[in-house]
Amino acid sequence: MKMSKASKTLIAVGCSLLLTAGTFSFFVFSVEAEPEISVSDKKELAQSWAEAWKARDGSVRTAIMSADMLTDFRETQLQQNGDADSTVIRWSSPWVTDYDLTLKGEGIQIDYTYTDSSQTEYSSSEFLGFSLQQGIPIVSAVESLAELEAK
Repeated sequence: MKMSKASKTLIAVGCSLLLTAGTFSFFVFSVEAEPEISVSDKKELAQSWAEAWKARDGSVRTAIMSADMLTDFRETQLQQNGDADSTVIRWSSPWVTDYDLTLKGEGIQIDYTYTDSSQTEYSSSEFLGFSLQQGIPIVSAVESLAELEAK
């Protein structure tokens, strides 16, 4: 069977299109999208973060914070306590009695309630940001929204 020049050209163009489409689909489908951090993972991290503040246990926080935050934490501990390896956070009074977590955009706001021996109530708020570190969700940013103040 003899093919015309137009038929050969049409077949060549068709094969090229199929090859191009196959190559394109390989690149489109083989590239993995950055996985998102679930709301439940964010809430779990934020709850651990807040509970650590309540218990004054920085070791819980150091286990879930980014490497940059850990460096800053160690520097702060050295300045405040004279020991970069200390994991005791906060002072004894006032102490956290409760907190609320609120999803805000891609992060979580934590609103803390405190009291002291005089039964005075205080509040403060902070915002946590999250990212993945080697595929594991971590706290990657913290911003104070409201400093400790009496209610």
